[in-house]
Amino acid sequence: MPSATATEHLIARYVRSWQEGDLSALRACLADEIRFDWGIETYTDPDVFVAASASGIEWRDVVMLAAMYGANDASIIYEGVNVTDGVRVRTAEYLVLEGGVIREAVVVFSEFGDAD
Repeated sequence: MPSATATEHLIARYVRSWQEGDLSALRACLADEIRFDWGIETYTDPDVFVAASASGIEWRDVVMLAAMYGANDASIIYEGVNVTDGVRVRTAEYLVLEGGVIREAVVVFSEFGDAD
């Protein structure tokens, strides 16, 4: 039976996997069919999403600002610094789980200028 605690653990693995570049761990967090709406792009194939994550922006100093966990969904807000240009980015994600993995996400980004 799904629980908020299980959701919290899954989301922690999801966030940690992309931060550490652990693509197999990232893929293990995702359903075989996904809908990840990033505003500028929507991913429906988890393998394409993982590949895009592999070539994505590297972050540093990532901090979780807020999180709410339910049995089948989660909302997280975090920020970090884009290593390439030093811009601080804040991100909000609403994630829907099914069968113990992430099936859907709606993601919003906001840039706040030079972090240094």
